[in-house]
Amino acid sequence: MQSSPLQLYYMVAKGICVYCIDRSAEILFQDVGGCCNFALTETTNSAKVLFLLKFQRSVMLRQLEIFPSSTCQTMTAQATNPMGYKGLHAFHKYWGKKPLEPLAYLVENLCPHEGIVVDPFLGGGLLTRICRIANRRFIGIDINPVSIELGKLFHDLPNSEDYSEAVRLISADVKSKIYSTYKRYDNSIATHYLWNDSELLSVWTNHNSVGRVENEPTDYDLQLSRKFHGYSPKHFREITTFSNSRINATPSLSFLDIFKPRACLNMDTLIERILEFDNSTVRRALLLTLTAASGQMSNFVFAINNRGKISNSVNSSARTKVGSWAIGFWRPREHFEVNVWNCFENRFRRLQKAIQTSSGKIDGQWVNNVNDFFSYDSGCALVTDAAQNVLNDIPDNSIDLVLTDPPHSDRIPYLELSDFWNSLLQFTHSNFEDEIIISNAQERFKTSDIYLQDMSKFILECNVDVGSIFLRSFCSQ
Repeated sequence: MQSSPLQLYYMVAKGICVYCIDRSAEILFQDVGGCCNFALTETTNSAKVLFLLKFQRSVMLRQLEIFPSSTCQTMTAQATNPMGYKGLHAFHKYWGKKPLEPLAYLVENLCPHEGIVVDPFLGGGLLTRICRIANRRFIGIDINPVSIELGKLFHDLPNSEDYSEAVRLISADVKSKIYSTYKRYDNSIATHYLWNDSELLSVWTNHNSVGRVENEPTDYDLQLSRKFHGYSPKHFREITTFSNSRINATPSLSFLDIFKPRACLNMDTLIERILEFDNSTVRRALLLTLTAASGQMSNFVFAINNRGKISNSVNSSARTKVGSWAIGFWRPREHFEVNVWNCFENRFRRLQKAIQTSSGKIDGQWVNNVNDFFSYDSGCALVTDAAQNVLNDIPDNSIDLVLTDPPHSDRIPYLELSDFWNSLLQFTHSNFEDEIIISNAQERFKTSDIYLQDMSKFILECNVDVGSIFLRSFCSQ
């Protein structure tokens, strides 16, 4: 990339920042709201980027030029009033999700038909689908393997009938085996166990006539639970963790701290059967169904006890509710152990419905590196690597739009939080060394200084042409 000043125009609307690249000027951008403007000087030889900030009220004169009138598929009203997180968007947990309609609007307005969009931090993966349905070529990069797997899923959704048939076959083969690990003395199947540390407080069952029934634990329930003690997972590796108090993690944290042994056995049972499918698209969807459900299978699921409005004491007449995994590895003393099959089946139904209601057809296949993307004129590349390692392979002046949400310093340690997903997905390791992040885990040496160096290098390696756009989205809630 040649050494030259950059001009960026900045627009804030519904959590979107737009930087319009123009190499002929030095003044960078002004805020639409009139709050600030700043300048950036690029000196490639010394690999330094200097940000000069000064606050003043101003008007962005060229704001409207970024969005010329067009006949794009996504209307302005849709972009400013999105539908929210539904369908595919609600299938799998990931951090910092943005509404789809504003992103689609930006892609359609800021990148020409069949132009190239790059997201160096793919995250939840749905930008893959947005760009391909809009007939834009797309390069998605992320160091987190689960992000790339989600991108592949959304690019290549399984056929609804094939996916349903796969789950039917799994059910026929292993559901009764999994249910046997939750069977009570009367042959009813436990749906939830409520624990206080290692003390079993309650066993829930479901009866069609009366719904949920909360039962006192019996010796049979306790003996059945103890039967699985000492189990070691066979089809997924141990997770890698660090000393990070921000997410309640220690280096000794293991799968058997996060999940009950019974849950590990049943996840093993599911994985063993899933890996027998030859269809890679279906197999990927099934494994991601498991990871999407795994948070609810874990010890992160807290109990919600309704409190009296006057005394603030627990209302004995109020029913305990089931919480969910929020963030981090916090394992509450009072928590649920939820039936693994039920979690898997519920998540299957969610993805199945999303597939059936998804519109748009994507042609072609993805490739896994940028060299093949350009050599074979591919429509999509999905690359599991650090952005700073991949961007150098992209030819100069080939990108029309960089649209991304970079990691926000120490807000979310993505790889640390995702490693148990990546283990279930059969990845042998996560590349913690090259992650651009600030981590509270001191042994990772991911300090703010190193973060700023890595982010500066990333910005300088975004090879954009004159008139191209660098757009940074962010989650503002």
